[in-house]
Amino acid sequence: FIAWYFLMRFLEKRKMTSLWLAALFFSLSTLLKITAGLSFIAFGGWILFELIFQEQGKRIFNFKWSHFISFLLVVIVVLAWYLYVEHYNKLHDGHISYHGIWPVWKMTSEQFNRIIDALKDMIFKELFLPYTQYLTFAIWLFLMVTIRRLTPVFRFFFLVLTAGFVMQLLLWFQVLEGHDYYMINLLATFVAVWGILFYQIRKWKYFSNPLFYLLGIAFFSWNVITCKERINVRYNSWMNDMYTRQFASLKEIEPYFKKIGLQLEDKVISLPDFTINGSLYFMNRKGYTEFASDFSNPEGFYLRINDGAKYLVVNDTTILKKEFIQPFIIKKVGEFKNIVIYDLRDIKKLE
Repeated sequence: FIAWYFLMRFLEKRKMTSLWLAALFFSLSTLLKITAGLSFIAFGGWILFELIFQEQGKRIFNFKWSHFISFLLVVIVVLAWYLYVEHYNKLHDGHISYHGIWPVWKMTSEQFNRIIDALKDMIFKELFLPYTQYLTFAIWLFLMVTIRRLTPVFRFFFLVLTAGFVMQLLLWFQVLEGHDYYMINLLATFVAVWGILFYQIRKWKYFSNPLFYLLGIAFFSWNVITCKERINVRYNSWMNDMYTRQFASLKEIEPYFKKIGLQLEDKVISLPDFTINGSLYFMNRKGYTEFASDFSNPEGFYLRINDGAKYLVVNDTTILKKEFIQPFIIKKVGEFKNIVIYDLRDIKKLE
């Protein structure tokens, strides 16, 4: 959206600075997440359409060859980065961040039904007020039926962004069970639908009626209130229970670590934690969680002790009753709120 702002500035002032700033923000967004390139691809497609099929007097952006340089650099930088990432992952056997697709056609029916349930019960409510989504779909249908009345540029973006929306859902459908942030970049389509609608009805006689504005303000306020409620549910209820119940105290534990002699460079085993490094981040220590480690048996502990783990940090004491953990909770060295710390340095390592 920042990139598009500078594109609009270019249309007003025709200054190269605006194009370079637009290119910069298109680059940053796509480098953060490749799917953010959806609107950039749509923009690039329109520029080529103008260049090939439209007369110069009818073009909107009307690019000269010098205008392409900044956007060509976007493609080069993004391509170079992701090629390097692939090389780096192969070189170091990286597997944490997968740079591929998770398509709908490579799923079992059980997986598919589980994700549909997640969409209905949770993710659908997280995007917008459901009525706003129904209304947006109704507007999309209206625009599709009246598509011949749209200007060529709106027609192009409407169709391309719609196709991109569908393609992204199909190509990354598997991740939607627990990763609703994959939907964020699709909101470009949401904005386009509403933007095109307002442009189409701008000369409608009721558009400037005070009652129309009051209804708009009321509807907007309803969405804001719903958003506030959803954020509260997301961060202060069951959806964030693992953090509030287990991890929150880790943000305060650093002074206590110093008190018991657990140094900044000392590696730890942090349990239970199925995330990549959630609890490690909060306690500001390097070490190992259940991600990429198997702590369901003693061998998994011995392996990480061999790798340099000196302490075991437990954030949920219910796991202390498990049989596999007993050899590693012999020497308790500290307790802070719900956190219990054990010394692993005297435990015999695997030969």
